[in-house]
Amino acid sequence: MDHVWDGFYSGQLRMSRFPVLIEGEKDYTVRYTGTPPGKMRYILHGYRGGVKIAVPYPNAGVYQVVLKGVVQKVSKWDPKLGRNAALDKRRCGENRFVGIANILEFYLTPGCELTV
Repeated sequence: MDHVWDGFYSGQLRMSRFPVLIEGEKDYTVRYTGTPPGKMRYILHGYRGGVKIAVPYPNAGVYQVVLKGVVQKVSKWDPKLGRNAALDKRRCGENRFVGIANILEFYLTPGCELTV
């Protein structure tokens, strides 16, 4: 039970957890049924095989991928595509935001912890 009451809603003091069993070396889309959280932590527990996670957002905004307290740069701009280049899937924290579609994509490797 939360120890705070903000009028109509409880204070949500504890971090919610959403464990999921997934297969490595694949691409996944995480769709929220309600308003996406302002801050979300992603961890991949495993031994091999990274995953690309795509998160569709309902609107455009500023979304940052943070790895060990450092904001990660987005992938390089590709003039042929007219947007950021696709992820190379080589290092944890690689990311890009696909405008118009409002999709944040990032790459997660085993043992890596990211915050969006």
